[in-house]
Amino acid sequence: MVIQPSDPSVEQCLTSLGYRPIPSVPQLWQREILSGQMVAALRQLSHLVTETGQQSSRGMITALSPESPQFFSEFLKAQSLSDLTRLVRHSWFVSLLSQQRLFFHYQPIFRLDSGQVVAYECLARGMMDDGQELSGQQLIDAAKATQLTHEFDHLAREVCLQSLALLLQESVDLQAQQFFINAVPNAIAANPAILEQHLQQVMNLGIQPQQIVFELTEIEAVRTKSQVAQAIQRIRDWGCQLAIDDLGSDVALNHYCLEFHPDILKLDRAMVDGCSRHPVKQVLLKSMVRAAHDMGIQILAEGIEQREDLQFCQEIEVDLAQGFALARPRTLLPQDQSRRAETRLADWAW
Repeated sequence: MVIQPSDPSVEQCLTSLGYRPIPSVPQLWQREILSGQMVAALRQLSHLVTETGQQSSRGMITALSPESPQFFSEFLKAQSLSDLTRLVRHSWFVSLLSQQRLFFHYQPIFRLDSGQVVAYECLARGMMDDGQELSGQQLIDAAKATQLTHEFDHLAREVCLQSLALLLQESVDLQAQQFFINAVPNAIAANPAILEQHLQQVMNLGIQPQQIVFELTEIEAVRTKSQVAQAIQRIRDWGCQLAIDDLGSDVALNHYCLEFHPDILKLDRAMVDGCSRHPVKQVLLKSMVRAAHDMGIQILAEGIEQREDLQFCQEIEVDLAQGFALARPRTLLPQDQSRRAETRLADWAW
């Protein structure tokens, strides 16, 4: 292992791990690592060297000697130390995906004019080998760090549909509900065949297409609009609906509606939280709701945490809402959960 440390603090860490400067090129440090010990060596570096130090230092794994004519040209291709340690830091995530250790929590979505639960958002969770539960954000962060976002997106949707099929078989009460399933547009565009497989999976599992709402996330990062548009059309052709996540401005509203023609727009929680006390948010939200309704689009407010925010959303005729103050995500869906959640919302709102 050869490393070019960025500062004395990194050099100090390397010294403690047995690295030494190469006599002919003291800017480069090396340590001989035996076969089978590489993972442990990378894990040591990831634990001792700060993230900043890892990003600014460079390293490579090579069998070449510093005396070899090819050594320095090889080092020109060296990666940041952070790149070398990334997969080791998140090796648990690769294992989790390969073993499909995903499951789902379901958060109720309410109609604000009736207080009824009409849908659930499917929220991915992970399980470590030791039984530790991982949040959705932890999974997303790991997927991005390992550049496995597409693989995670595909697997999560597949497991989610399988889980939904079992739930629908067990509860007649859920037959009339819709289920919001997250989808990363760029992942769909990169592999349209996967989307076709999942749409066919809906039919094979006996799920009614109208029960599925594909919720597009990270929409602002879409790179291939034409391919995403084709995927969206396939979603509609099969009878599923489309939602756009994290709407935060009038500009975004116009852009999303022109490009994707969604059935539902989800207001970003940053816009919703505290809206009852912020005049500027109120003006923006009223404008968004009015424009969406003019185009036949429903608005969903997520992140409802306060009674006053819920009441304001009702006053401006927001269609749907979800949030911890209304009902928290749960692993199971007992047949009476909708009734309990509906009663709680009714106590708040009327």
